Amino acid sequence: MDQGNRTSPLTHLVVEADPSEFATHYREQAIGSWWLSGELYAAGFIPHQAPLSVGGDAISFPDREKVFALACSRTWEAWRRQRRTPFFMSTALRNKLETKDLLNSPGYRGLQVITVEELYKEALSLTLEVKAVITLANLVHREIEIGSGILVSAKFNEPGPRLIEFELGLEYLPAIVFAAVGGEVFVILRLLEERRLIEIDRQEPQRGTTIKITPAGYIFAEQIKQGLSEKRTAFLVCRFTKADDAVYESVYGQIGRDPELKCSILRVSDTHHVERIDDQIVKDISAASVVVVDLTGSNFNVGFEAGLAFALGKPIVWTKVKDDAQLSLPFDIQSQNVMFYDPADPEDFRHRLKYRMLAALAKADQSVIPLSVRPGLAELMARLSN
Repeated sequence: MDQGNRTSPLTHLVVEADPSEFATHYREQAIGSWWLSGELYAAGFIPHQAPLSVGGDAISFPDREKVFALACSRTWEAWRRQRRTPFFMSTALRNKLETKDLLNSPGYRGLQVITVEELYKEALSLTLEVKAVITLANLVHREIEIGSGILVSAKFNEPGPRLIEFELGLEYLPAIVFAAVGGEVFVILRLLEERRLIEIDRQEPQRGTTIKITPAGYIFAEQIKQGLSEKRTAFLVCRFTKADDAVYESVYGQIGRDPELKCSILRVSDTHHVERIDDQIVKDISAASVVVVDLTGSNFNVGFEAGLAFALGKPIVWTKVKDDAQLSLPFDIQSQNVMFYDPADPEDFRHRLKYRMLAALAKADQSVIPLSVRPGLAELMARLSN
């Protein structure tokens, strides 16, 4: 067949294509280059047309759309991360090529064979949380390459978020939002935004919309990349006096070692670092699953750090020594559920703090991007990090 243009099965854009009986090579400005085997094309790898067959059986339309969305994102990943070009085919064809040792021939160098069965299995296993985490990794990778802000093919102003026509200079949003089907694109971005991991500029009059990664977004992405996300920690914001040290040793430190909580409670003085104290505090608060704020003494620094935790959307456990000063708490703090305690009765304080911590950790675990989204995420993130 002659070289020409075809409608891409992955982006629905008219793109350059080199078709043959054996395979078609697609070259797309939106997601990069990829190959599709002729037998897979015949089996229905064409959206909104023939049913797609996997292992000889036709799959449902919703599942087929999940396969296409994943293939689109995998192709974008390979392009932007400079990996081997995807070659989508059936398992049967791959086995035949392996039997003849053709996959090691010069013609297949630089190609990554991905079977439709593998796509189907992965697409059905992906949760919204996993998609959100990998989307954040994609956005971080792209912003590091660009410098600041990713201009994407969408508008987020009134009457509502919508995709716009792709053109050069824009990132193709349905690919960078990992394996998203239909409205999931904007659901995932809203989840990331609500967690303050990204910022979306809704007021831009120009084409597209700019998405920026927040400091918390970079920290979270690095935690996932390094495999630290399974560890829950709480950060204690408090004064540093002998009396407060005693409360830490008798209550906070012990609760942090409780086997049911599995969440250490640390202060900045417990962290080994070579940075300025205030920089380390910002990092510790950003990385914490829960922030405990002890308001005893009405310390200005404590109030500032509590404000940072509040702005980052962290679950906060508020505590304070029970004294006359509790009547003069600032108005904004009075509306919080502050737990007052008697330092002379650490057993009672530990008992009540444990259950307050359990509630806060439950809230953290139910966040839109849980710190442990599912078994197998480490492997997915390792693939993104290579």
